[in-house]
Amino acid sequence: ARNKMVGPGGNRNNYQRQDTRAAYNNRQPQSAQPQPQPVPAEKLPAEYVDQAEAVMLSLRTTDKHGNLKFNITASKIRKILTLVTDILNEERFNKNAELNQANIQRLSMARVRIAYDAGRDNGVKEFAEKAKLLNYIKGIGKSRAEFIRFAEYMEALVAWHRYLGGEN
Repeated sequence: ARNKMVGPGGNRNNYQRQDTRAAYNNRQPQSAQPQPQPVPAEKLPAEYVDQAEAVMLSLRTTDKHGNLKFNITASKIRKILTLVTDILNEERFNKNAELNQANIQRLSMARVRIAYDAGRDNGVKEFAEKAKLLNYIKGIGKSRAEFIRFAEYMEALVAWHRYLGGEN
């Protein structure tokens, strides 16, 4: 009898009994996944050059022929570096202890851009997470000195990527 029931538009495939729909909507999730949490702010450590080296060493993998490689290209890392360098070029002339308001906003947008690129590309995501880019950007706050250290950290990441055999 069920196969003969016709749903809206005369198509029996669109028909769904009310009790089936209610059971579907009230079902429990198969596995409770933890809810994503906001990225915590962190201060960049003093030994950031060593950390950059460690990050790049941890990102190296091997291809099917046993050759060492990275899942992220230098151009993708440089794209992130460019976001930071553009702000740095303006801040070099700033003598205040705090970043100017326009650059604080640009830094926030750089964080958004990194998150977007990480969502699109697993190589960028792994890089951003291991390098703690979002954490460190958030930890800069308004401090010009912290921002300059972060820019130098980004330069160190690019340098170690290249030194360890990263490709464009």
